[in-house]
Amino acid sequence: MNVENNDGFSVVDDGVGRSSRENKINQKKSIIRNKKYLFKKHNYKSVIDSLNALEFAFYNASPDKIVKEKTICLNSHFLIKDINNHNKIFYLDDKSSLFVISVGKASVKMLKSILEIFKEKVKNAILIMPKGQTLDHNYFEKRLLEKERILIIKSSHPIPDNNSLEASEKVIQLLSQTKGNDVIIFLISGGASSLLVSPIGNLTLDDKKTVNKLLINCGANIKEINIVRKHLSKIKGGNMLRYINNECCVISLILSDVVGDYLDTIGSGLTTFDESTYLNAKYVLEKYFLLNLADYTMEKVRKIINLGTRYMIPETLKPKEFFEKDVNNFIIGNNYEFCGFLIRYLKKKGYNVLYLGSGYDKHLPEFIDDSKEIVKKYLKENSCILMGGEITNTVNKNNVGRGGRNQEALCLLLDFFCNYNSNDYSIIFIGTDGIDGNTPAAGGLISPTTIEFLKRNKIEINKYTAGHDSYNLLLQLYSNIFTGYTGTNFNDIYLYIRK
Repeated sequence: MNVENNDGFSVVDDGVGRSSRENKINQKKSIIRNKKYLFKKHNYKSVIDSLNALEFAFYNASPDKIVKEKTICLNSHFLIKDINNHNKIFYLDDKSSLFVISVGKASVKMLKSILEIFKEKVKNAILIMPKGQTLDHNYFEKRLLEKERILIIKSSHPIPDNNSLEASEKVIQLLSQTKGNDVIIFLISGGASSLLVSPIGNLTLDDKKTVNKLLINCGANIKEINIVRKHLSKIKGGNMLRYINNECCVISLILSDVVGDYLDTIGSGLTTFDESTYLNAKYVLEKYFLLNLADYTMEKVRKIINLGTRYMIPETLKPKEFFEKDVNNFIIGNNYEFCGFLIRYLKKKGYNVLYLGSGYDKHLPEFIDDSKEIVKKYLKENSCILMGGEITNTVNKNNVGRGGRNQEALCLLLDFFCNYNSNDYSIIFIGTDGIDGNTPAAGGLISPTTIEFLKRNKIEINKYTAGHDSYNLLLQLYSNIFTGYTGTNFNDIYLYIRK
């Protein structure tokens, strides 16, 4: 029997509850590259439903779909709405030129949609994307030939490279040419902080790399990391807006990869004001014992921070200066909306879903304790517990294997699930950007099969977790999830399901 549901999926029972429309998406647009392999190794209804739910969410929360849903263009005016359905109308007169800057892990899909919406109205665009991400060459090369309208720069994430420097120079050059009646659209998503860099003072790119690595490895959260980044940059913390004529209309469409959706943290606050100060940056560096390191880079950083705290160099952009400009920031997608699609799918599969929010940002040891309590208290038959966010992990730089926070969290829970009594469950921790740490995996899963392989092969878990080598442990347990770059970034997903 076929039943049409509200998602536009024609539901046909194929023995595992999958629809023909879902199967069509899975065959043609499957985000999870090893899904069939995982189905074979982990042949449980909970695993099948979990992975299909993720596919459903990835498909419906794709940045190109979001941009088209949130931006409506009608001749000389267009309407934009944010995640809270707040609308604003903008007008383009005959003298206006439209410029687009797209930067981040979702930059390709976001720019493609804007080009399809505004067509020839776009005078020039700069696309700044991560190396390794797929580009629709036919689509963009055709437009490159049209008056050389699009400049494409592939730079590095999470550690910036020379292309990150070049990208900043090209953006500043373009913005400096704009006039008072021009409209500038920024498309900003996760990863922008490293894809676009412009060090302050006598800092070099290598200095920026050193600071980034220190901050990432010490356990600082993204808000703390970006406070430091903003105060060592000529463009972050709203400084980018200082290169634009005050009369220009600036519109930023933003996909949030930050817990709490703080505009001043997403992409290190390229197009908003910054209330943090050099004193805050100093506090972060002191908190993690970085400020006084006996290191040449940190000596230079220390001098800049000290100059800033004594008001001898300009602060980042503050509210007074910001509100003198015509800047409009819209968050059009976030983890909450991504989770919404997971909830919709799993409820229709008959699960009782408990959503614990999208604001989880504790350290890894706390997350492990919380996960155990979640499973004990709430993971009953036909139930699902879902939450989103981004945990932090402290890594010993002298003992680093392969793995990211999601895979490591799963490995630290393996002992617990060795004594868990259920014959059909699935625990998935995954990064929506498709990259977990220094590995090609997006995350991983635990099912009864994972534990079976672990016990059968008598694998010593601590041997891997002690060296932060979760990727290779899960590889032996056939439990990594591979997506490659997904072209989006909405933090991480923590999904617990029991059938």
